[in-house]
Amino acid sequence: MNDNNYKAPESSLLDLAEPALPQRPRNVNIALGLIGGGVLIRVLLALKVLQETQFQVVNFWPWAIPAAGIVLIGIICHQIAHGRSWARLLLALFTMLVFAQLCWAVGFVWRRAPEMWEVLLKTQYLLTIVLPMAMNMAALHLLYFSSGDWFQKK
Repeated sequence: MNDNNYKAPESSLLDLAEPALPQRPRNVNIALGLIGGGVLIRVLLALKVLQETQFQVVNFWPWAIPAAGIVLIGIICHQIAHGRSWARLLLALFTMLVFAQLCWAVGFVWRRAPEMWEVLLKTQYLLTIVLPMAMNMAALHLLYFSSGDWFQKK
């Protein structure tokens, strides 16, 4: 006589965590490498400039804004690695801002100061502005078109 009518509850009393993202796609890893490569180029060129001045800095403000940009890109990369969709949008906005700034500089030099073409074609300008921007554009293509369905809708 084993008529036990007690049935264990089927619902869990614990709040379950959000389901984990599937493994990060290869294209996201490549995009993060491209973004990180652009940051590394900027850091190395900044160290080269500091070395040329024997690490003597008179005014810290010209260094604070690029340093804040590098930290911000690092935070964006961290959030992209965790699948946050808003980080892709922020990276796209910053990349478009840099592209608009480059277009404005080229237009200004073209119309008003043709003697400044050598400034825009210097290695340091091309490596600190143009190359990281192009790397970010390639990364954005990978993040939006090749593996866009991997990201969360947060």
